[in-house]
Amino acid sequence: FRFVPGGRTLHAIGNPNKVTALNCYVLPSPSDSVPGIYKTAWELAETFKRGGGSGVDISSLRPKDSPAHNAARVSTGAVSFMELYSLTTGIIGQQGRRGALMLTISDSHPDVLDFCKVKRNRTAVRYANISVRVTDAFMKAVEQDDQWLLHYENPQDRIDVKTVIRARELWQELITGARNWSEPGCLFWSTIQRYSSSDRYSDMEVMSTNPCGEEPLEPYGDCCLGSINLAAFVTDPFTPNATVDLPSLDRAIRYSVRFLDNVLTWNEGRHPLKEQEDAALRGRRIGLGI
Repeated sequence: FRFVPGGRTLHAIGNPNKVTALNCYVLPSPSDSVPGIYKTAWELAETFKRGGGSGVDISSLRPKDSPAHNAARVSTGAVSFMELYSLTTGIIGQQGRRGALMLTISDSHPDVLDFCKVKRNRTAVRYANISVRVTDAFMKAVEQDDQWLLHYENPQDRIDVKTVIRARELWQELITGARNWSEPGCLFWSTIQRYSSSDRYSDMEVMSTNPCGEEPLEPYGDCCLGSINLAAFVTDPFTPNATVDLPSLDRAIRYSVRFLDNVLTWNEGRHPLKEQEDAALRGRRIGLGI
């Protein structure tokens, strides 16, 4: 137990059923249309059916009360479709467990205040984690008590929504939610872009993370995960002579990286979607944690 593969890997290897050995994926943001929204729901269902979790950013969807060129006349907004994705997650079973879902939204989306409040009645969006993608520009506006522009644009449908609020109004909703309801979380997106290789790794924009939030991924990107058990490398623990066996740790890290890359090879043909397989084999991303 110096290295422990991710739970999906342990479940999949040797399993005769059609299951993926990768923990989670990120799906592309849904197209701002009914077919696009339900395509994402279908892709989520396929991912959950094979045992994977997923992350989706809904900033691509038009805000509440913006024009809709159909019988509704106006849109119910990005937040309204969170329930669809949440229920999809809860319905598709995984042998006694449900799927895992992260829903994210930009700090500048006009529906972000509603997003922060959506789970406070304990009956809505029960099967998803939710997080706001927080930028440095927003945090600076909070510090200076400035105005903050909420903006959504869809030139194809001639939609251009702009609303100005106090930055601290949104900040108050974030910290109140964290204190009283444990959600939404904050993904400090500018920091992620500075320190993560994700946005330089692919020619596709990274928009969300896996459900646990530790890995920002390109559309259809995967989490091939495993962990090093650091406690196993301590010699003479709980004594004045306690040390870390660095040569053994070095060797374990190299073996673990090799192992996770082999999982990507083994999983060929077992991904829920072809696009996920293409992304995994193109980039061979792995996540080795502790």
